[in-house]
Amino acid sequence: MISSVSGKRSYPFVSPYTASKHALEAISDSLRRELMLHDIDVVFIEPGPIKTPIWDKAPSVEENSFLGTEYESALRKFYNEMVTKGKNEGLPVDKVGKLVEKVITSSNPKSRYVITGRKLMDYILPGILPDRWLDRLFVKFLGITKK
Repeated sequence: MISSVSGKRSYPFVSPYTASKHALEAISDSLRRELMLHDIDVVFIEPGPIKTPIWDKAPSVEENSFLGTEYESALRKFYNEMVTKGKNEGLPVDKVGKLVEKVITSSNPKSRYVITGRKLMDYILPGILPDRWLDRLFVKFLGITKK
């Protein structure tokens, strides 16, 4: 299964995407356990930002429903840090392809493979920190503050 780091780590402004990846993780974990009876394995590949056309599907920062709200400045920062960087600095697609090949040819694959250029920041650290600490880091980083 191709999921995303967003299947385990939730980011602001991408709730529908994150929810769909969380659901894929749950279904796949259940299927892996159910299908063990038949020696069928279910393995995840969880990419972080990858240079694909998905970045072109993000709403333009200038045509977004958050404009004119208290979230506008945070949205702009998020867009610049996540969408623009993902589009420009994401891993090349062939790296994921090589990982897929490695996984499907492995006789004993792990259940999950995370592939991202910033594994510590995108996956490990958010999994270690308490939720409330991570919440405060996002709020501070994006400038989401009560006025």
